[in-house]
Amino acid sequence: MRRLLATALLLVLAACSDAGPIAVPAEPRPPPSTPAATVPEALDFTLPDLAGGQVEGASLAGGDVVLWFWAPW
Repeated sequence: MRRLLATALLLVLAACSDAGPIAVPAEPRPPPSTPAATVPEALDFTLPDLAGGQVEGASLAGGDVVLWFWAPW
């Protein structure tokens, strides 16, 4: 019973604390990436898009890209 009373008293005292939230300093962000002056060989391709146009690999440089190859066989 004493242990329960001590725990309850400790919780009440902790809840009555006037300490506000602690400010966490923001982490510095890495500098934004810039496209290279020359296009790497890996980005030297052209693909058809759903609208019938063409997408050049060089236009995808500097961003996140997922290429999904699918064949219905």
